[in-house]
Amino acid sequence: MRKNAIFMCCYVCVAAAFGGFFRWIQSLTAFEAETGLIIPGSLWSKLMVLMCVVAAAGLLGLVLRHRKRDYFPASTCESVFRGTTPLPPYIYTVFALAMAIGGVVLFLTSKYRPYQTLIRLLSFFSILSAGSFYYLASSPYKQRETGMQCLCAAVLTLMGCFWMILSYKMNSTLPTVWRYSIEILALAADTIAFYYMAGYAFGRPKPYRSMFFSFLGAFFSLVTMADERMLGMQIILGAMSGMLMYCGWMTVSTMRAEKRMETNVSETEA
Repeated sequence: MRKNAIFMCCYVCVAAAFGGFFRWIQSLTAFEAETGLIIPGSLWSKLMVLMCVVAAAGLLGLVLRHRKRDYFPASTCESVFRGTTPLPPYIYTVFALAMAIGGVVLFLTSKYRPYQTLIRLLSFFSILSAGSFYYLASSPYKQRETGMQCLCAAVLTLMGCFWMILSYKMNSTLPTVWRYSIEILALAADTIAFYYMAGYAFGRPKPYRSMFFSFLGAFFSLVTMADERMLGMQIILGAMSGMLMYCGWMTVSTMRAEKRMETNVSETEA
């Protein structure tokens, strides 16, 4: 399954590279310089829509292909995040640190900004989310309480909800929704992805939905990084895309062709 995970991650990266390029060109050429309104019939806007649809449809096709093969996916945090190489602890630690750094940078650069209090609250959420992601991802390697896993999963989901509200408040005065539409899509996909990942902690996993939205959220997060925003937010978005790519990777790579017995680490150690 590792080859399938590699293929899906490469697909997301390639699609995001094209999407980010189209978004960058659209930002340069598809808006009127004086009013900021979208230019009707812009080719790059059409290409942007087409790229998003193709990327989402391709991901859906890949996920449905896995589902038709009747694989047995993992159903707990301990099993879904359990890697077969020494690399996973280093990978999720890097992404958690990146998000925490992004939160610190966002807090330090928010002074005298509009919605300063809300931005600083987002920075606080991002630092909490960094610790929460580390707690969940390290479940196979350290004894973790189920209640704390549920709380950490909820923090990640709530951060996405809060950021969507903040994004709308910050961008609602812009003359066209095209200016922030990709960011809203990214945050919505990220929030849904973390919601379905929370299913592993709450004992109600939806692996195929989690896989789809993890890769979709990573795609939109990478694409929207072509837009201009505060440096701290850019770092947090990059970290979130890495986290979701990691979640999608582990969801695919831990699938098996045969049913397996899954035990909780805390129960085993007890």
